[in-house]
Parts: sequence; structure tokens; C-alpha cells
Amino acid sequence: MEVYIRTRGDALSHGYRWVQLGADGSDAQALREPLIAQKPEANNLIYAEEFSLLLARFGPRLTLQVTGLPISERSNRQRRNVQNILACVGSWPADEGLLRGIAVAALDGSLADLVDARVSAVPESPGFRVDAAGLRADLTALRLPPGNIPTPGALTDQDGDLTRQRLIRELRTSALPDRNGYLVVVTRYRAPDLLVRTRVWRGLTSQVDGAVAGAVGSGPFFPFIEVQNRLGEQLLLPDQFDANLVLVMLGKHLHHRHLGKKWMEALDPIHAKHHIPLYILLFTGSSIETLIKSLLTHVALSRRVVTIEQNQEYLLESLHLDNGDILTLLLVDRAGRIFWQGAGECDEQQIAALTRKLVTLGV
Repeated sequence: MEVYIRTRGDALSHGYRWVQLGADGSDAQALREPLIAQKPEANNLIYAEEFSLLLARFGPRLTLQVTGLPISERSNRQRRNVQNILACVGSWPADEGLLRGIAVAALDGSLADLVDARVSAVPESPGFRVDAAGLRADLTALRLPPGNIPTPGALTDQDGDLTRQRLIRELRTSALPDRNGYLVVVTRYRAPDLLVRTRVWRGLTSQVDGAVAGAVGSGPFFPFIEVQNRLGEQLLLPDQFDANLVLVMLGKHLHHRHLGKKWMEALDPIHAKHHIPLYILLFTGSSIETLIKSLLTHVALSRRVVTIEQNQEYLLESLHLDNGDILTLLLVDRAGRIFWQGAGECDEQQIAALTRKLVTLGV
């Protein structure tokens, strides 16, 4: 299991840093950020300045992130306003009981002391050291036995003593559902409707009036979606893009056929130079189907033509698109971050902007 810690040391020069603990149980730490912390959609679901918990499954990976873990009174670090963040990435289903147990410890309040007891202040950068072997042993001891069949259906409620205890009892006795997506989210200042639209299995939030506080929705992002390509294969996007950086064309109408052809002709030199794969996303039953039949000339492209059958509205909302009436192109990575966006007619200005962005990204 991969284990990550985000925290800081005592000196003013010691800012918050992510480290990945050594896989062999040593204290070796690499300055590396977990993918879940890079996902705009995941950050959109939680308020990380206070306690929050996010447990998600993406294919073979099961990921847990817990924010807002305060320093304990017995900490050897002097600052009292430091918070720790823990992220764990395991495999499904082998680590299901382990991550479920860590989630329970986070919810009942015992995880904060457990984590901070393994973090010590040091004078050199980054200002702290993590006892990797001790932390791994403590986390492993939290593993729960196989649980009962989970209760079907999603449930979002207001966070409180009774609802949190109910969630703790459920996680202790029941397995997680065998599906992809965001399974458990506990947070503050997020509207219940946001958790419902994201299809969270079990969600608790302090917000009840429907308003979303903070920077939620401050920028477009590519959300997690389950799709099927032209070969009938199930894909989890954006996690299973062929490359860390891809182009996505989102089309819907018959007139997009001609626009799409012009874009693909203009993108050919960019693909040849930068090797950026192109994905074509179709709304189910869209009339642009005639375009696809004329474009499918090899298997590689067939694998990257997918249909959007569910959560069409959520996809458009996440991308900040009113509808699919305008042909849209995106430069996006596996975390769902959008680096460039084009739309409508292909022109030299948009191609030049895309080229500049690729150069800036060092592709």
C-alpha cells in the first residue's frame, strides 16, 4: 500500500509538503503528491481546511484521503496550528478491509494521534521526518475483517453525532460496494446536492441549505466517468487515458462532422510531434455517429471513441458547458485538470494557443 503524508515543520521556512513513505518500511521519503490530491473533482467534494474524509475506487485502486488531522498535545512539534493529511492507495479488493479500518479510525477520532505520534520535527528541510515503519505497522493493525454485503443505494445526510456513528457501524460491519467512483465522503461546507450528483455511496456534510461555500466549481475539470468504447471495452476516465496528457473532442450534432474533420486535419502535425492521443466523446444517440463511421480507420482510434450514457448533465456541468451544442476540445490529464480548451470552428489562433501550451508543459 502506498502511504503519503502532507505536513510541515516548525520553522517559518518549512512550508507544507507532500512526502511518499518508503515502500520497504524505511524512513526514506520522496517528495511526491498522490494523484487524489491533484484531482479537481476530489478537491471539489471536500473542504480540506478542516476534517474531511474521501474514500474512492478507480478500477484496481482504492484510495483514502483524510485531511484536517490536528497535532496531538503530546507532539514533539511546537506549533499548535499544524494539520496533517494522510493519503493511502491500496488495491481492490485486497486492501478493502485495511482502508475501511483506517476510515473508521479517522471517523472515531483515533487516527489523528496515531499519525502525529509518528511525525517528528527536524531542523533540515522539509522540517519533519515520518517513522515510516511505525506508521505502516499502526495502520496495518487497523485492518477490519471481511464485512457483510453492503446495503445498496446511496445515502447522503447531515453530519452529526448520530449519523457519524451510524456510518462508523456500517463501515465496521459491511464491505464497501463493488463499484467505481466516490464511495464515502465526509466533509463541511459542501451541499448535499453536490454529493448526490457525484453519486457518492455514503456522504455526510455539515451543509444543509444547498449553498456551496469556498472555491467549489471555481474552474472546469474533467470528472470521473465510466464509459464504453467502440470495441465494447469499459473505461474509467480520466484515470485510464492512454497517456497522462490527451486531447478530448466532445461532439453531438450533425454539423460537428465537418468541424471535427477540420480539427483532426489541423491536429495531425501536433500528434506527430507531441504524440498526444485524441479521444472522441459522443452523447448517446447523437447524430455525429455518421462522422465517426468515416473516421474509424484503425483500431487505436476505435479504442478512443467512447459514448456517454450516464451523468451527461454532470459532465457538462463539470466542464462548465451549458450544453453539447458547440463542438469542444480539451487538453486534459489523468487527474482531470484542463490545460487548454478550444471550441467551434478550427482556426490558427486556437491551434497556436494549443501549441504554446504544449511547449509550456514541456511535452
